[in-house]
Amino acid sequence: MDSLKTLLKGMTLSTTRSAPEPPNPNRPTGLLDLPPELIDMIASYLETDWIGDFELEQFHEVCRYIYQATFYQFCRRKFETIRVDFSVASWRHINRIINRPDIAPHVKALNIYTSRNSNSPLCFGGGVEWPRSRGGRLNTKSKAVTRWHDAFAKLPNLSSFTIRRPFNDFSPDETDAESDDDEYGPLTLTDLHVLMMSVFATGRVKVEAYKLAWHQIGGVGFRTLRSLEMKYIDTASSSSHLRHPSFIQAWANIRSFSYDAAIASTAEAAYLIQLLKLAPNLESLYFNFDRDEEYAPAVIDSLADESEEGFGFRLKSLKFKNTGFHSPSVLPAILRRHRLSLERLVLEEISFEGDGITRLLAVSKEFEKAGLPALTYFFFNAIRDKGGDNIQGPYRGLIVPKYGKKTVKKMDKETPGDFCYFLNGFLFPGTSYLRYEGPQANFVLRQLRHIAGYSLRRW
Repeated sequence: MDSLKTLLKGMTLSTTRSAPEPPNPNRPTGLLDLPPELIDMIASYLETDWIGDFELEQFHEVCRYIYQATFYQFCRRKFETIRVDFSVASWRHINRIINRPDIAPHVKALNIYTSRNSNSPLCFGGGVEWPRSRGGRLNTKSKAVTRWHDAFAKLPNLSSFTIRRPFNDFSPDETDAESDDDEYGPLTLTDLHVLMMSVFATGRVKVEAYKLAWHQIGGVGFRTLRSLEMKYIDTASSSSHLRHPSFIQAWANIRSFSYDAAIASTAEAAYLIQLLKLAPNLESLYFNFDRDEEYAPAVIDSLADESEEGFGFRLKSLKFKNTGFHSPSVLPAILRRHRLSLERLVLEEISFEGDGITRLLAVSKEFEKAGLPALTYFFFNAIRDKGGDNIQGPYRGLIVPKYGKKTVKKMDKETPGDFCYFLNGFLFPGTSYLRYEGPQANFVLRQLRHIAGYSLRRW
């Protein structure tokens, strides 16, 4: 946005929040006669969606007095999340921010992303030379990397990090993938991950949330790899970030971990398990393995294995999407481990082997008296399994037969909370959408075993 660009290019502003003098009080009163504190409060009440952000920017530009009075709210909203792609242009952008002591403290989240298209020729690491070892691993001690270490260390409240798949990173033909591998510049998904792990290993940046969002969209082919290439990640040597004391200390503080990508090897599955074991304070876990049925189960099964040592965390939020469970006993075992702490449970586009739905519903019977006492929200969407002798197709789906084809907005007259149920359409026929949020989530989930059933429709 023009105002943002202007701001970052160094407009002459005070670096403190000292109150500007209001206009002449002798003229009729109006908005400009209000003290800056009240104008700041008015700005804080603007909606936090994109419309509200636009309104705040318009309000911010009314005049110099309003500009100064709303400066704090403007920075708080506009700089809470910043985007970088490690290109030359991206370095200039963040360099301007870290040299503004009135702006830098507002940055809380980093979005590593590039919107490459015909109008934006940016790419990951574009215009920068990135030294590598003979084996192709990124040299995290090079100046190209360490200057980003220094930059992030100057953002005192930065704690959330997301690596996102590039915009338009798809091709209608899988055969195009090889020829387009370098389209997004010298840094790959694996390089971006290694770079961020090196940032955490400095011990100069706190990390509370880390998300790798490189998921597939439908069945479309992709130009870039959708999984980590383990040959470029050091996990065995003494200099590995997994063994670095500063990394271990920083990673131990993480509260939210999201892995939204494919797994392509046993080594990658083992690596994810190691990261989880180094996160004793983890509260939120999200896995979307892009329907991988070969390597992802090793990660999921480890979460259910009571003999698996090192998982000291107790989750408040658990989400699985596009994930298969090879054993119907795995999910109930995971829920038992986090039964007392779990507040949110999301299962979306889940496929169980065998009689998985019955085992899922049996959890409510197992915990008939206590249930999941902390639960306030659950969402089940497109859940299916391969159980049942009378099934007419490869899968059967979870539904509530007594609701038929109706859309139900309330479970019953006595149960408070936000409830929603309906049958899914052509993408997931024979399955349902079922969501509840409220104080009776524990009760509603236990009731499912009495009212839920299966579709026998071929799909």
